[in-house]
This record gives sequence, C-alpha cells and structure tokens, in this order.
Amino acid sequence: LERNERAIDHTEQLPPLQRAGETAAFGLRMNAGWPFADFQKTTGHDLRTDWADSMQKLVEQGNAVLEDERFRPAVFADDDVSFSDGHYSTPSGHGLGLTVDTHRFQREYSANEIVIR
Repeated sequence: LERNERAIDHTEQLPPLQRAGETAAFGLRMNAGWPFADFQKTTGHDLRTDWADSMQKLVEQGNAVLEDERFRPAVFADDDVSFSDGHYSTPSGHGLGLTVDTHRFQREYSANEIVIR
C-alpha cells in the first residue's frame, strides 16, 4: 500500500459456474437467501436448474426453504438484511448480523452440542 500497489499477492480466476456457486453460497448466509431473478441477473445462472438436486436435499433436511421466487436458509432468526440491485444491505448487528434461531437450535441441533469447560 505504501508503494501505491494493491495488497493482493495472489488471485484465483474461477470458471463461471463455480463462481456462481460461490456467490450462491454467500447469499445463503443471509436470511433473504437468493431471489431467483436477482441470482440470474447477478451470475447469469439459474439456481433452479444448476443446483436443483442440492437445493432439494437442503429442503428435505429442513435446512432451507424453496419458495416460488427465492431459495433461502431456514436456520437463522429474522434479520434486517435486504437484497436489492445485486447487493446486500449492511447488517445493523455485530459481525455478519446473523442470529441463530435458538428455538430451532434447541429443538433440532442441541443434542449434538459439545460443551467444553
């Protein structure tokens, strides 16, 4: 930075489908998930075509919800993050602004919790 150079020493160019997959995974870290039209506009790929089997498996496991217009996770509590014009809003909470749905966690995942004291 002191030499007016970028602080990047390595870059990786992903093939288009793999890059779209990385974009999909990032979007699924947000409660809003991915509106299908926004995902296609952003990546040029259709979630419903390219990842149909993976989406169906997540739905069957109860970890995601497939709606008419979007695919979203089912493990986080509601938040204030929104998606518009290919961009997510900045969360108002700490970190990524994600809050685990504690009722769902207790009901479905707490049996696997390991507490270290």
